[in-house]
Amino acid sequence: MMRQEKFAIADIYVPITRRATLKPETVRKIAQSMLVVGQQAPILVRRDGDRFVLVHGLHRPEARREIMTFDYCSQAELFIAERKGSPRKRLVYRRFATAAEAIRLAVEDFPAIRTLDAWMLVGEERFDSKEIRRLYESDDYPLRRRTG
Repeated sequence: MMRQEKFAIADIYVPITRRATLKPETVRKIAQSMLVVGQQAPILVRRDGDRFVLVHGLHRPEARREIMTFDYCSQAELFIAERKGSPRKRLVYRRFATAAEAIRLAVEDFPAIRTLDAWMLVGEERFDSKEIRRLYESDDYPLRRRTG
């Protein structure tokens, strides 16, 4: 039986095959609509152990993330691990006084971030390596970027 629930976006797992079909233009249109009229249609998820797996509504959580104001001054935790298939997995974990510092380390000190499994926790919100890169490239990013 379906029921309506509220939970953090970070608790929603989006399968990689579904993520590959994400259309940035659709996300932008939905985000603009949400700013005007709010979210009109719910997403559909199924419970899988301790997490929720997205079944329907791929673009809505991404649009919600896009319109949320990100606080670069919040405390953050950064996790970087080698992808599956490596004979030995190495995990880097660090806590940061600010998310801006975590983002800088992830992008500038781990230039292969796109080929690594990386995520950052800010409060209860989880950001994957693509989102970390987007936050770094944002005009709102408060720290000076390294050149070259």
